[in-house]
Amino acid sequence: MDKFIYLQLPAGAQLPSLNFNGPFKAIICIEDDVTPDWRAKVSDWIVKAGCLYAMSWGRSCSAWDDSIDTANLEAFNWHKTPDHAHVVTTWHDDEPLSEVIWFSIHAARHATAEISKTLFLHIGQKTSKAEIDNMWNEVINDSS
Repeated sequence: MDKFIYLQLPAGAQLPSLNFNGPFKAIICIEDDVTPDWRAKVSDWIVKAGCLYAMSWGRSCSAWDDSIDTANLEAFNWHKTPDHAHVVTTWHDDEPLSEVIWFSIHAARHATAEISKTLFLHIGQKTSKAEIDNMWNEVINDSS
């Protein structure tokens, strides 16, 4: 089963090191409005850290989808991205967060990489780690 890592950041925060030692999926839960520059910085950060599948949910989630696509293209100087480094992106503006978590666990697959880690990046002022952990566990338990 996927390893699940929760990280909460308020909009505009300094970005910590991500040392996942391999590819990971990211669920980006956006509760705060952010500047386009900070969104681009976060997108570049997760692409460079090894994110190969990014699912955006919440405020302006389609802008996050575009920003991550752009960061992936910029990583290869706007040339064709190699299959092994292509970041798959989806945005989920009309779905409950629990369905995005279900999608991450059961459907988010990369064409060339096995991904066993999921970063839940919560962009908001207050942590919801316990609530998100419960939601993650409920989806896993309902699948058993």
